[in-house]
Amino acid sequence: MQDSTIIPNAMNEADFDELLFNRPVSNLNRRKIGILACRHASLRSISAAYSILMALGHNVLLVADIGHQKNQLPADIWLSSKNKSYYENSDVAIEALADCNVIINIVEGELNSTMELFIARLFDSYTGLYVCDYAKIFKNHNYRGNKIIFSSLQKLADANHLTTKLIGITQVSKLLTQVAGDLSASVVVTNRNQLIALEAQSTGTVCIVNTKNNILLIDFMAIFVGLLVDAADTQPDSWLKYCQAAGFIYRNHYSESKNGSADLKSYLNGKF
Repeated sequence: MQDSTIIPNAMNEADFDELLFNRPVSNLNRRKIGILACRHASLRSISAAYSILMALGHNVLLVADIGHQKNQLPADIWLSSKNKSYYENSDVAIEALADCNVIINIVEGELNSTMELFIARLFDSYTGLYVCDYAKIFKNHNYRGNKIIFSSLQKLADANHLTTKLIGITQVSKLLTQVAGDLSASVVVTNRNQLIALEAQSTGTVCIVNTKNNILLIDFMAIFVGLLVDAADTQPDSWLKYCQAAGFIYRNHYSESKNGSADLKSYLNGKF
């Protein structure tokens, strides 16, 4: 494999004005994004994803395992089970999720068997963009639609049985290319304060985002997907530009702010 072309940080706001100005603002044109929260997903991650997507002006459907009900999340559907072999309201949840342009699946740990069966059924009927922080889902189940894997670099290396420390962008891009090829998925990884993204159809190019602080994976995921879902064209070159734009917003209007999604909403509202 030849060394990858690297798209570095972009700091100039004007580079992304076209993306931000063309986002739909009316309720009729807003995209619908589903969040599927598994049992081991943290309250913090679910809340952050939900609030960021709301700040971006999307219609958000939250489907969560009943174990989160005590946390008073604004769930539209609680996945409930009496015998733990299947969710009793699977049909209702799958029908609701099937209407979404994108599904963000927050796992943050191992899947329980009930959720594993639910996802297998969901994949039978859903073919939109599926985004997940658990690459093993796409090893265990054949998914026909477009998919993006979000992961820490260390977790992805461990899953691929790499015991040596990854050093340099060339080694990292080789790992991402391998994973993207094996799973037919785009890949976004974080390594402390750096993010590296590779689009499945353009494996010769990686996008890099650097920040002052460690990158919060779920937060960046929500910002990136929230921008990408508005794109009329998600070809490789535009995909990577949306990744850059998400990096710019995350760095300048979210991670360094005091009010998180509230500051993000204020900034985006000012773009119209």
